[in-house]
Amino acid sequence: MLLYRGLSKDRGQKIVAGTEAIAATSNGELGAGSYYWKETEGSVALFAAVISALQYYGSAPGGWALLAIDIDENSVVYREFLERETTLDFSDGAKRTVHYETVAAVPGVSSRQMASIHPMKLEGFVELNEQPSRVNSSAAPKMIPWMHYPMILGPTVAAAANEKLTQIKFNGAGLTLLNTAAVAKKRLVVTGDAYQSSNAQVKSRIDAMTLTSPKTSVRNGFPRILVALDPMPATTQDLRATWLQTS
Repeated sequence: MLLYRGLSKDRGQKIVAGTEAIAATSNGELGAGSYYWKETEGSVALFAAVISALQYYGSAPGGWALLAIDIDENSVVYREFLERETTLDFSDGAKRTVHYETVAAVPGVSSRQMASIHPMKLEGFVELNEQPSRVNSSAAPKMIPWMHYPMILGPTVAAAANEKLTQIKFNGAGLTLLNTAAVAKKRLVVTGDAYQSSNAQVKSRIDAMTLTSPKTSVRNGFPRILVALDPMPATTQDLRATWLQTS
């Protein structure tokens, strides 16, 4: 399983070196955790990760980076993870059975906790994440950890019609998997210098990038990055400030 995500260059170097563990530092439609784009046949995960890298970390002190994690799906550790844990996969659009806790208000009786199992599509799951009180969670919207689902997959609401995109979120035991060096090999694919956030022209090009057509967006906005990634480089490509050039 090949995963990509954008992050700051400093943090990326530390994760690859093993001096910093991957943690649940993000949140979104699948709750709190660590988010990635999953490579599948014909997917554009790599270029979606570029967009994420530039939009969230393009002006980060020290620069931005694109991290690749290659999980050995044939390893004993990964197979045991799948056997032991419950994963949730919305990537094919089907309904999934979701187990969570709700609070039922009964007239004249104090609220009580009730275990609930519901067949649910991604849209319904996203709604739960936006309304934590419905699942008896004190978390902020979009920050429910869902620890009993350490790996959750699905399309992104930012480009729901793009069937070539699958995002995947890890938390709990999923983070332990990502931090097991023997199973999850990590490397930086490409790095670049930070741009000045006051540079309106560059910011406009970054803001114009969309997950609807990730590769086209990278080609139109930052062709030097496309050249560095197509084909996939065997070693880290440090673009420094050249990624800002339009030709």
